Amino acid sequence: MTDLTPSKICTGCRKRKPIGEFSNKKNGKYGKREKCRECQAKGDRKYYLKNRDRITGDRKIKRRLARTWKQKPSDYLLANCRKFYEENYPPELVREWYGEKEK
Repeated sequence: MTDLTPSKICTGCRKRKPIGEFSNKKNGKYGKREKCRECQAKGDRKYYLKNRDRITGDRKIKRRLARTWKQKPSDYLLANCRKFYEENYPPELVREWYGEKEK
């Protein structure tokens, strides 16, 4: 008797494996990935080791941004906006725009 379970050939290890050993991929053949889970994990690990500095650097930036936004967002925005305006718009110019007299 022949085995009628659906199977697919992994492009990583070139072995025929049951469909259940492949992760889902919406536009893949049978809705599955090209590589089995084991080969996909090996490839992901290899990519991570090759690009570790870039990946961990992105994580550090995201963590730092998350930490600053844990403050009250209004405090964060006020501090940065005030700093920006003090650096880029001298008080004399602002008074001139609004027609205010110097004290």
